[in-house]
Amino acid sequence: MGRKICFKELDSFVNSFARALMALGVQPGDKVALCLPNIPQTVIANLAILRIGAVAVQNNPLLTDRELEYQLSDSEAKAVICLSALVDRVRALKPGTRIEKIIDCRMDAFSSFSAEQSPPVDKKPAASSFSPLDERFAFEALVAAFADGPVADRSRWDAPAALIYTGGTTGVSKGVLLSNANLSSNVQQFAAWLPDWAPGEASLVGTYPIFHSAGFSFIQNFTIWKAFEHIMVPKPEPRAIMEIPEAAFSFDAAGGSHAFYRADGGAGIRRAGFFIPQGGFFRRGPPFAGYQWRVRGPDGPAVVRGVRLDRGGSAGRGDALGRPGPAGDGGRADSAHRCAHCGPGDRPAGSRAGRTGEIVVKGPQVMPGYYKRPEETRRVLQDGWLRTGDIGRFDADGYLTVVDRAKDVIIAGGFNVYPVEIDAVLTSHPKVREACAVGVPDAYRGRR
Repeated sequence: MGRKICFKELDSFVNSFARALMALGVQPGDKVALCLPNIPQTVIANLAILRIGAVAVQNNPLLTDRELEYQLSDSEAKAVICLSALVDRVRALKPGTRIEKIIDCRMDAFSSFSAEQSPPVDKKPAASSFSPLDERFAFEALVAAFADGPVADRSRWDAPAALIYTGGTTGVSKGVLLSNANLSSNVQQFAAWLPDWAPGEASLVGTYPIFHSAGFSFIQNFTIWKAFEHIMVPKPEPRAIMEIPEAAFSFDAAGGSHAFYRADGGAGIRRAGFFIPQGGFFRRGPPFAGYQWRVRGPDGPAVVRGVRLDRGGSAGRGDALGRPGPAGDGGRADSAHRCAHCGPGDRPAGSRAGRTGEIVVKGPQVMPGYYKRPEETRRVLQDGWLRTGDIGRFDADGYLTVVDRAKDVIIAGGFNVYPVEIDAVLTSHPKVREACAVGVPDAYRGRR
């Protein structure tokens, strides 16, 4: 926001930063961690990392020190790209990781964001200066120091490309390893689900964080594939989105609904003509009352529904605009992948109408496995079928409705809260013997 970067300029930035990474010793297969919100440097860095055949490790900049140290250590990242305000924290965590280089990003280096749009971490005091031995570099200085001519693509189709961390009921955050083939397949699936979105004809307000699987695959990769304009919002608060002039974008937006609903109960968003679905991708349209999974306008469905899977690139299934459906409807499978239920012996048992069971998915978007976790991989991947942990039911037309969750994940305001992680923190206190966190209904957040 505040500055436009055309695709030619973006490609130049990517080439320069790719050369910088190689000069810093990053080789194909090496892990480079990002700890950034949705800012231009995030896209530039991810594309540069992919271009040189390295692996882009996605980390939430709002993680606690304990969580961030674990992910940096587990990923074996040799470099980290983070906000300037996080450099002191990352430096303190270095001894427990393999981090050799720290590249810091200023929020205002490639764009101008208001103070309200800066994430909370950016309000901390500026990082202290380092000696050259600390191997700290400024992102914008690296881009300026290297040539922007074409860089040879060193990526390979089946090689690892991204490592995206997810939580689970075991309490251990696991790295989902995605190949270039996974990422490309997922983008092409999005294109098949959205056939009416012509290349170069849309401006998209992306509120999913890019460090999330949905943000990485859809907000970042799909918008580039379709040559869409991506209006970046680092902190997706409703008021920040409302500041964007209506003329600046066409009809498309993507993101979880809670970010759009928090201010004034969503009244301001409704006045602006936004749909507020429970989750997924959505379009501009007439106002409606309520906070629902899916909304239908006078011109047909306004929400592209989908089942999001971190382990499936981003989405496990979805549908094209044009078919009304009930709450929780996850759409239909396309020709590129299959969905089924788990039957006796935990084997895929087809998709018989009316039958309820655990949803399993198979297709080119499904991960090859969890990073360094063969046992966990064997539990969720069987003959190429991915066990999602979600319970679903097919109708007679082959449409899938998600009816329950097999795992005890609490969805609070659009965020996954893992009870066992809360239990672990509580029981770490010497005076706490046992703990059990449960979700309770909440009119505002859904659950808390």
